[in-house]
Amino acid sequence: GLADVQKTQVSATHIEWVQGLKHEQFAVAGQLFGGGLAGSIRAMYSQPIDERDDLGNLIGSFGAHDLEFQLAYGWHAGHDLSIGLGSQIIRERIANASAGTWGLGAGAAWTPERLAGVRVSAGVQHVGPAARYDLDGQKGAPVSLPVALQTGASWRRAVARGFTLTSALEARATRGRQAVVALGGELESAVGASLRLGLRQGDDLSSVSAGLGYTVGDFRIDYAWVPS
Repeated sequence: GLADVQKTQVSATHIEWVQGLKHEQFAVAGQLFGGGLAGSIRAMYSQPIDERDDLGNLIGSFGAHDLEFQLAYGWHAGHDLSIGLGSQIIRERIANASAGTWGLGAGAAWTPERLAGVRVSAGVQHVGPAARYDLDGQKGAPVSLPVALQTGASWRRAVARGFTLTSALEARATRGRQAVVALGGELESAVGASLRLGLRQGDDLSSVSAGLGYTVGDFRIDYAWVPS
């Protein structure tokens, strides 16, 4: 997607989960060196967690956080082919134990001229060495990155005056998890409003999702409903 960046784009996300877990994301992308360059930071952290001794007595509190710094670049390798590369630095910390590693990713998208509105893509993410926690000065067992292979196809076409339908089929295989297959659709109107629906097979958290979106000029707001 970075190959098609036309202007400077900024995105930010805030997510709150159960048990005080929070997730923050901030990214900036723009045109550079004939393609699109992006940098991002993500953090997942918790509110203070009670710390207890072997007898269950409260002796204080501790925290936990995950950090990821990522740099990515995408460009058009041909008239209908775009390629992207990414690198990331990852750090995790739980109380006084910490671990760090790095990862790489790559992807490609093909939009054949003979098939109007069709887009096919594939990518690999989180390829890198396993991390090891420092536990009292000793290295713990290796914790492998969740290497993932992903492929998908989409078809975008006008279905009525002022309306455009985009449908997409996607498959994702991640180390240590079952494969997920997803089917999605978006109906977009000429006034900027969008209606979305998604179905997933193999996802143990949710099998259906829905959303709304609205675009005004350079601004867009989206809402997603994902029952867990």
